[in-house]
Amino acid sequence: MTVRIATDSESRTVFGFFEEVAPGSTKELFDDSDVWIVDQDDGGRVAAIATMDLASLPNDVIATGDHVGLRIGSLEGNDFHLDLQGAVLLASVSRELSVRVNEQAARMWSYGKDILGDSVLWWPKSLRPGDACIVVNARWEAIGIGRIIGRGKGQTRPVVSPVHDIGTYLRDQSASGPPERGGG
Repeated sequence: MTVRIATDSESRTVFGFFEEVAPGSTKELFDDSDVWIVDQDDGGRVAAIATMDLASLPNDVIATGDHVGLRIGSLEGNDFHLDLQGAVLLASVSRELSVRVNEQAARMWSYGKDILGDSVLWWPKSLRPGDACIVVNARWEAIGIGRIIGRGKGQTRPVVSPVHDIGTYLRDQSASGPPERGGG
């Protein structure tokens, strides 16, 4: 794995994604930051946001790291795909992709459950089945990324299925067991 500053093309792809959804968002969210890339051994590219202060670190420190800054998504070819932290940022400046749900649905979502239509408090008219969305709780806090599988609010069947939710981290941690303690 190597960490590097993004190329101009990579930066345009990442910032372009945010600008397409929420014009002006890159200035608001990333004014003092730049896009950094983690080139993974499997060929994947993780996009993260960090200040240029990182560039002042010695090259051997930067080049051997496996992460940097705040991970906001990944690049596949010429496409940017949002991660959970990127969704949190985007939801703070735009409601265009956000499905707002009641507190009970938000709790169930954190356990990997679908969102039922009758749990939806707000639904953008532009969302259609197959689209990605940001699931937010009643306080407009992003809690995950989902895929639209039904039509709108007011139904008793599932309308959003989880792609990545805030509970994933906790479930992954419990599946791997508690960390080993060192010392003696």
